[in-house]
Order: sequence, then C-alpha cells, then structure tokens
Amino acid sequence: MCSYLNSDRSVYAFRRSVPEHLRPYFRTATGKPRSEWRFSLGTKDRVEAKSRCHLKAVETDNAIAEAQALFDAGKPPPSALSSVLEERRFEAEQADIRARELEIFYDDCAMEDREEDRAAILDQLRRPRDQLSRAEAAVRDLIHDDEFDSAKARRRKAVARQTEWDKGAAEGLGYVRALLSGLPSSPSIVSLFEGYAKNAALKAATVKRWRAVIRDFVAHLGHDDATKVGSGDIRSWRNGLSSEKRKNGALSPITIKDVYLAALKATFNWAVEEGRITANPVTPVKVRVPKQPKLRGKSFTPTETKMILRATLKGSGSKLTPRHALARRWVPWICAYTGARVGEIAQLRGSDVTLVEGIWTLRITPEAGSQKGNEARMVPLHSHLVEQGFPAVAQGAGNTPIFYDPGLSRGGSAANPQAKKVGERLARWVREIGVTDPNVQPNHGWRHLFKTLGRTHGMEEEARDAFPGHANRSEGQSYGEREMSYLSAQLEKIPRFEV
Repeated sequence: MCSYLNSDRSVYAFRRSVPEHLRPYFRTATGKPRSEWRFSLGTKDRVEAKSRCHLKAVETDNAIAEAQALFDAGKPPPSALSSVLEERRFEAEQADIRARELEIFYDDCAMEDREEDRAAILDQLRRPRDQLSRAEAAVRDLIHDDEFDSAKARRRKAVARQTEWDKGAAEGLGYVRALLSGLPSSPSIVSLFEGYAKNAALKAATVKRWRAVIRDFVAHLGHDDATKVGSGDIRSWRNGLSSEKRKNGALSPITIKDVYLAALKATFNWAVEEGRITANPVTPVKVRVPKQPKLRGKSFTPTETKMILRATLKGSGSKLTPRHALARRWVPWICAYTGARVGEIAQLRGSDVTLVEGIWTLRITPEAGSQKGNEARMVPLHSHLVEQGFPAVAQGAGNTPIFYDPGLSRGGSAANPQAKKVGERLARWVREIGVTDPNVQPNHGWRHLFKTLGRTHGMEEEARDAFPGHANRSEGQSYGEREMSYLSAQLEKIPRFEV
C-alpha cells in the first residue's frame, strides 16, 4: 500500500494509476477518462501519511473492483459510477488549494512580524480537529505544536532545547577531542629540542645557549612545525645569520657551524632516532669555514705569562670582595701548573684540596659544578703552589667554594653559575693589565701553555693529557689508574715560574 505514498512536495500525497482498460469508467472534472488518482494526505509526518495512504488505497481498491465487474459484464461505464470519487477528488483538490493559501499566509505573517494576524490564525487552528475544515487540518499538521503554546511555555521549551543542544555539542566535542588525541600530531621544533636536551642531559649552559638558537630558527620560519622544515629553510636561515643586515651583526662562519647548525642538527638527529620525523633537513647543509691566518701560537708568551703572574701578587686593594681577591691571586697560578680550565678551578671547594699519599692534590669533579666530560679527575699540586701556601687557603674555605661566596648569589640559574662569573671577571682583568692580543684567549691560554711546557721539559704524553682532562688517545690508555706519585713526578718536570 505504501507504494502509493508520494513525497515530491513537503506534504505527503497519495498517487495511484488507474488501470488503462478501466479509465473510461472514471472521469476527471472535465469529463475526460482519468489516468490516475492524486490526493493530498495533509501531513508532513510519514507515519500519519502511511495511515492515510492506506485508507485511500482501500477506497480506490473498491472503486477499481466495481469498475472491473462492470467491464467483465460488458456493461458500458455509467457516468454515476465515478461521481462520488470525483466529488471527493474535487473537494480534496480545492482543500489543497485552500490549505496552501493558508500556509503561505501564515508564513508571510511570521516573516513580516504580523503577530496579530499570525495569532488569529493560530487561534483559528486551536479548535478541536473535528471542527476544522480539511484545509485548516492540513495547515494545522504543518505547524509545530510549540507554536500553539503560550509565550512563556515557548521560552521554557526554547531554553530546554538549547540546553539539550549544548549538551550534545559538548559530547560531540569531547568525542572529537578523544579521537584527535589518538592521532599523531605534528611535533614542534621547540618541543623536540626540549626533549633532546632532557634525553641527552645537556648542561644548563648549553641548554640556555642552544634554546636561543632554536627560537631564532623558529622566528625565521614563522611556524613551529618540524615536519614542514626542508633543507631550503635551513639554507635561508644560514644565509641570514651571515648577513651584515642582521640585527646584531653577521655571525662568523665558525659560530654558525659549531653553535647554530650544531644545535639544530643535534635536535633533528634525535627526532629522527625517536621516529618523530623521517629525515634530518640539516644534514645536506654545510658551512665553509675559511682557514684563518695563524699569526701566533695559542699559548701565552713568556712576557705575557710573567705579566699576569706578577699582577696576581700585587694585591687588589679594597675594590674586590675577599673571595674575588683570592680568585685573582690563585686561579691563574693553578691553571698554569695544571692546564685545567678556568671554570673548573673557579668552582673548587676547600674540601677538593686534600693530601693523598703525602701529596697535596686537587679533585676536579662535576660535583662542584659544570664540567666538560662530566668525569672527575685527581691531579697533584705543584710544589711551588704548596710553598706559596695554597693548601692553607683551601682548608680555610672548608666545604664551601674557595673563590666565590654562595651567599652573595643573586639567584642565578645553573646556566649562569657564580663560578662562570669568576672566570669572566678574570678574563677582563687579564685584558686590562696589558694582555690585549686578540689572537690569544685570556683564560684558555693557560691550557695551551701547560701543553707547551710539558712537551718542552719531557713530560710524558699520557701525563700531559691527564692533567688538563683530555681524552685517552688509545684503548690501552684507558686501562688502569695513574698513581699520584707518578703524576707528581711528571708535574715537577715543569720548572717554577720565576716572576
């Protein structure tokens, strides 16, 4: 029966073809043989439409059965046979027209805010259904029941609908978020660096320096998506770093290579290892570092050495704190006789200076602060340092740093330790007293000088590497320990600095 249900328009209709041989038995309003029946079912509700469609189907079934009986009996079509159906059809067509007109009028009232006319139609349609005309009933079926409520009831239902909609929207959003959380997101360059720094346990100073590099690169890109970075982006950034138009001036090729590209390359290498990206875009990008003319050696000259060591003995007056005065007095001497880095000596604690097998020794350890290689080593004190009284100075500090006062810290981070500041002040002081040649570093020159003197005076190669903390040159050198007596004998080959 539902095959006669037609939904071409907004209101469902009944549509059925008249058997061709029986069409003369059914006439249109103009008297022509009818080819089909078409009636409006007066509703947009499919369930209600099905019910009304069934009634129409039964009605037309009966009419067809009567016409078939006349056809079988050879009787001509009487004009009266279809009069009832035609009357009903005509009424239905007229009702459809009136319903459509009323529906259009009602919609116009709503669109044009003609509230009084609209309210009058609603009042008319509020009557019991059996009192409504066929056209009115059809329009009543098209209007939502809420329209017949009072204004207060409509507002209450509107709030309830909005609440229900908000709840559904929140549930939908939660579902989408849950779905997206399970999908791999594009890694940010900054987050990759932070992950690499933590995984590699980079030193605080390195993290601070490289983090600035990563942020500079992200600012150059204008985005933070690691998957969108190509080698062309790296080259463009590299070229900008070497440009004189750069805000802080062009960087040297060695700085670009060993700091900027190094930071980015290490970060992306780690990201590839962790499966966060598929390839390292920095790998094919190179920086050509022209060989600089070598105008002199990296060691202090005898004149520069005497200039610095003499200045340490002159005193500092009242301009320096006691600990900074100690640093100026002792750190250059200790570096000269050990080849250690200034930062390693600047962070020494009094407890790091001890007697071992009757020999005064320094324990250079990462426990005292940041140290390249992160590996402690013990080195003896040169007899000249002992004679000058350094062990007593160290013992006076106890377990606290010898060359700076932790109590004077301004809350600096691990990336800016007080020992680093001690080294920076010493470097400035060395320049101030007259070691101004830019081709020698004011602090690092001691390490080169120690190696120079070691070679000159016959110190064994293994000992020359042990004092400054250089890596073993072979697997064999990494076996066993170096006795303090052996290291002390090797150290005493370096003659005293007579200033």
